[in-house]
Amino acid sequence: MPFIIYSLLLFLVIFNIYIPHIKDYFFLFDDYVSVYAPLSNSIKTIFTTSNYTGNYRPLVAFLMKIETNIWHFDNPHGYILVSIMLHVLNSILLIYLVKELKFKNNEGLLAASIFLVSPWSSETYFWLSCRFDITATLFIMLTLLYSLRALSKIRIYDYFIIFILSFFAYISKEIAVTLPFIFIILGIRVKGIRGLKNSSILKIFTFQVLSLLVCFVLRNKYVGIFMGGYGNYFDIVNISNFIFYPVLSLNNYILEPFAPNYYVPHLLFLFSLFLIIYHALFKNFTTTLFFMTMYFVAILTTLYTVPNGRLIYFPSIFICIILAVGMVNWFNKILEDISGKKAYCIIIIFCIIIFSYMYNYINYQRKIWSEASLLAKESIIQVSEYIKDSKKLYISNMPIRFVEGPYILKSNAFRFYYQDPKISVRSDGMILKYDKGNIVIAQRQKDTFSQDAADKDERSITLQLSSLVN
Repeated sequence: MPFIIYSLLLFLVIFNIYIPHIKDYFFLFDDYVSVYAPLSNSIKTIFTTSNYTGNYRPLVAFLMKIETNIWHFDNPHGYILVSIMLHVLNSILLIYLVKELKFKNNEGLLAASIFLVSPWSSETYFWLSCRFDITATLFIMLTLLYSLRALSKIRIYDYFIIFILSFFAYISKEIAVTLPFIFIILGIRVKGIRGLKNSSILKIFTFQVLSLLVCFVLRNKYVGIFMGGYGNYFDIVNISNFIFYPVLSLNNYILEPFAPNYYVPHLLFLFSLFLIIYHALFKNFTTTLFFMTMYFVAILTTLYTVPNGRLIYFPSIFICIILAVGMVNWFNKILEDISGKKAYCIIIIFCIIIFSYMYNYINYQRKIWSEASLLAKESIIQVSEYIKDSKKLYISNMPIRFVEGPYILKSNAFRFYYQDPKISVRSDGMILKYDKGNIVIAQRQKDTFSQDAADKDERSITLQLSSLVN
């Protein structure tokens, strides 16, 4: 049954969610610099600077440079297609990773199914700017998978492959720096605490740490070891972050999101989720505690805020494993207590409740992301009529983001899209709300990215957005 669930979900999301999203997608918010930076810089510059972002993530920028030679700024659909393909690949890798952790195929397939249609971190595969998270997760899982398999029989060249895979993870995004510690804890699960006497675990750990040190040397040279887009990591976190934020992030993953006008399905979903967690805790308490620990380790680098969305994309794989274990325990209990077809009918009903809610909610989110894309595209088209005559603009009614999450535009996006640093845009923006299929203005505010001073030659324009309800 888990194989049927995964296959059916994959079929449904590809044709009903992913393909429509790819067709509708247009560049959003940070996408403009994510495309412009690799497009306009040499490979050497990509590996020796922060590329406008304040972060050192050269591998993703390098891979994006390859894509920019194909898609340029003409085809946003191509970029998001790659992101979605990588997300599907990550879900497949999760199946094999769970198997390496001594679980059966059923747990792996269920964990992958939950990960595939997770509504809690969907911005990661709906938004191009989250490519860093998807790529880092890909190489983290490849490293873990290869390292765990190498424990049974390690060869000299395996150390080199592990070094390279882990290095690729580190230079994709900072979330990967916990990789060596995650590996050694997983190694204990596979080989037991006595497995630490196994020299292979410690040798693999050492090569992962050496790879990390090489990354730190490069970061220190070009941006600073602990520097990122938001500043120095230790300047923006404090002790309370480590105490409260991991717990609060679980609320973002387990209790959120709440789909509007889906009260009864939401209550049924929460009830099913409660039963899953109950059976995970009381049937496999140590396993649940183990993977909760893994989750907390994985989110350490994101604790400058309460992690949600893309920030819990990689850590969520451990929650998916817990939920999968709980589901298998629960379904086994049903089969023990109820015999025959009745038991299978109950299991099927609960699977429909759980996965149909998740599927419907990511479809709801997809619609908002599609609306964001349409608003961004319409804004770019209207601004294009004026940018030929004036490079200094003041834009009124610029859509910034949705209350529900999707980002749309910011003032400095235009200079990157038109590839002209002389373009200066200031704006007053709108925060929008998706209300029963209509787009309404929730709040007006100055765009914080309007950093240029007013200019006497500045031309004022007001965007007329067709999908906006006045």
